[in-house]
Amino acid sequence: MANVLIMGCGYIGTHLGLLLAKNGHSVWGAKRKVDTLPAGIQPVKVDVLNLSDTDLPENLDYVFYMVSPDDYSDEAYRIAYEHGVRNLLFALEKAHQKPKRVIMVSSTGVYGQQKGEWVDESSSTEPMDFAGFRVLMGEETFLDSTFTVSIVRLGGIYGPGRENLIQRIKTGEAKCNIRSPFTNRIHLADAVGVLSHVMNLEEPDNIYLGVDSEPCSRNDVIQWIAKQIGTKVEWSDSPDRSSHRPLSNKKCRNTRLLHSGYHYIYPSFKEGYAALIRSRFHKQPELELS
Repeated sequence: MANVLIMGCGYIGTHLGLLLAKNGHSVWGAKRKVDTLPAGIQPVKVDVLNLSDTDLPENLDYVFYMVSPDDYSDEAYRIAYEHGVRNLLFALEKAHQKPKRVIMVSSTGVYGQQKGEWVDESSSTEPMDFAGFRVLMGEETFLDSTFTVSIVRLGGIYGPGRENLIQRIKTGEAKCNIRSPFTNRIHLADAVGVLSHVMNLEEPDNIYLGVDSEPCSRNDVIQWIAKQIGTKVEWSDSPDRSSHRPLSNKKCRNTRLLHSGYHYIYPSFKEGYAALIRSRFHKQPELELS
């Protein structure tokens, strides 16, 4: 079994850590406030701005980097994806650690396509905002290092604890819009499954797109969920202001991940949101992460 460090052990990292621990690995979760970590994940109280080699557990086999910015500002993203990445790499080198693989959790925000194009791992990356630019810088720093690195660009994550869209549809806040760009998402269970899968691959690629198999328009998602929960959706000419991020319009292709052997628990938003709705509205359990 492996020794695994999760730098930035938050929402996704905690679920990943529990899965890996369940599968017999020794897991450390690194963050500033470790009191929220559940049993099974060994705490490492640290700030990426002050990370040193002595903070790292010994004999690491795998390192996940999924540090989240404190807020939506260029400075916060610079800290997470410039200073944090460099500090981790420096600490690993100074400690003479040679993990089998470093896996960075990235974002489809590194793409800036606006015309509904299909994109994959080889598509041009021209971010639309400072956030995507900083994340891309972090990717490049990892890939230019001496370590074996895999980047996983995740789409929008939903699942238990991230049910905001359902609630906004239920209250009538989420509306269909004359502009309905393509969106790309992945259920928490698959986000965790993909990361575990990439860790266990013998010869992984450098970059994977972690999205489900059905990119679709924002309106389609809203209307489908509304039908499932028995509510009507209004239309609006005003742009959706629920996110700080600029709206992109692209279809992300997960072919490389599928060819690597990953099997989705929720291949599309329909299966994923159906399970979430059953769990929250009808009190039926969702599939356990495995």
